[in-house]
This record gives sequence, structure tokens and C-alpha cells, in this order.
Amino acid sequence: MTVMCRLWAEIFEVREENGQMFWGRVSDDLVPVNVVCVQDTPSTVYQITAYNSLVKKIFDIKLVQPGTLLHWVTRWPSG
Repeated sequence: MTVMCRLWAEIFEVREENGQMFWGRVSDDLVPVNVVCVQDTPSTVYQITAYNSLVKKIFDIKLVQPGTLLHWVTRWPSG
């Protein structure tokens, strides 16, 4: 598995409680995010991971295309 793309980002979580959406900061600063293609047929699967400065994994998902619903952020969290 080779890193297909590395970028720097702040990591946030979004959760819903009782119909309300909440944002929470996961990283204190910009962290490296690795995107790796782990499968390309019959569906394309990307493994996306991020680690904080203590090398603790703070984000780890698999994104399947077609199949994973993507939602664009239209409003950034304040504060």
C-alpha cells in the first residue's frame, strides 16, 4: 500500500443528537492526512487516515465509490 496523496488538514467530527448537529474539533492543529487506494475493482476503496503529533490515530475511514454518500460542508463551525 503506497500513499496516493498526503495533505494537511484540521480534523473535525460531526454528530447528531436529538435532531441537532454538533461540530467538535478532533485535532489541535493541522495534521497529515494520508489517502490510499486499497482496491480499484469492482468498487474503488480509499483508506483515509490521520495521526496527531503524538502519532495517535485520530481518523481512520474507508471510502467506497460508488456507494459512500458524500456531503459537502456548506457552513463552517464557528469558534
